[in-house]
Amino acid sequence: MPSPSSSIPSTAYAVALSGFHHKKMVYHLEAGLRTNNLFDPYPEEVNRRLISQLATLNFAPTENSKKNLDKSKVNGDILLLNCSRDVEKLLMVKKLI
Repeated sequence: MPSPSSSIPSTAYAVALSGFHHKKMVYHLEAGLRTNNLFDPYPEEVNRRLISQLATLNFAPTENSKKNLDKSKVNGDILLLNCSRDVEKLLMVKKLI
């Protein structure tokens, strides 16, 4: 049985799937993180992979994450960010626009 904290990644997948079905843009923050074991961590690993495939734009935090996304042949664009702090900066800029 999944732990209570595992519902958060499953919720993220559900929201991404809903956005996809409603033809909305889906953004995946920290995309491309991989353990290469679908059951570790469970269910986060499979949810991350599914979200990456649905995303319009994948924000990869590292070069390795970007390579993982390239190997997965994701449909959306990939933006390499230097770190998670860049995501915060991106969101701050969005508020100013």
